[in-house]
Amino acid sequence: MEIVYVDSLGYCPGVEHALRLANDAVDSHAHPVYALGLLIHNDQEMERLAGKGLKVINSFGEVSEGSVVVRAHGIPYKQFDEARERGLDVKDGTCSIVTRAQRAARKLRAEGRRVVIYGDRDHPEVIGVVGAVDGQAEVISSVAEAAELSVSSGQPIGLICQTTKQPERFREVADVLADRSDLKVTDTICPYVVHRQSETRQVAEKVDVMVVVGGHHSSNTRRLADLSTEAGARAYHVDTPEELDPNWFEGARRVGITSGLSTPVWIVDQVVARIREFSAAA
Repeated sequence: MEIVYVDSLGYCPGVEHALRLANDAVDSHAHPVYALGLLIHNDQEMERLAGKGLKVINSFGEVSEGSVVVRAHGIPYKQFDEARERGLDVKDGTCSIVTRAQRAARKLRAEGRRVVIYGDRDHPEVIGVVGAVDGQAEVISSVAEAAELSVSSGQPIGLICQTTKQPERFREVADVLADRSDLKVTDTICPYVVHRQSETRQVAEKVDVMVVVGGHHSSNTRRLADLSTEAGARAYHVDTPEELDPNWFEGARRVGITSGLSTPVWIVDQVVARIREFSAAA
């Protein structure tokens, strides 16, 4: 059985930044270290950090001292004020591309435009972007919702996108809104997401089975699984090697491997090692 990898695996720079801040903080042993929400969508990496002393909290109000690392997805900017008022040492792990999306939303709002975000309403990144304009933004999650949006003719609208969404869908949403409004589009999709999606599609077109490694609650990882299926491969999304089923690989000559942007390479290596065991036993 041949294993075919995407050209790039491992973390994107935004995830690396958040993890570096967290590791440096817990390694200092100076005072308690907390993460405001899950730093990244990967259970194994969060468990590793927990073993080093990192504790996850849901709000700054839960603690009165120590360091708090802000997740890569970012937070509403007013929460930083809350942290400073409590005297907390805040280490901002917000991805620079997410910060760019927050600034884009504020700029569109300052121009007097109705801010519309294409994304998942409950995703922490989207919550942070909405918070960047004090809640004065609307979130739509599909082309159908874009079509249903009540828009007056010529209304000035500013459209941005959750950084992990698929570019093709974003363009479709923009096309729907452009027909009925004075639309200004700011492309806030992460280039690393686009690159990983493109590589995944290319590999999936050449293999019998595609294994996508990453957290089941990771938006960008789930999208890689969908793209693999659309490309014609039998696609399986796993978080750990224990989730693999040897029956998935019966008759497969080529198996493709990709991973989410918050998935460490060591987990991918474990998954591949388990697949090779299946092949050797066949």
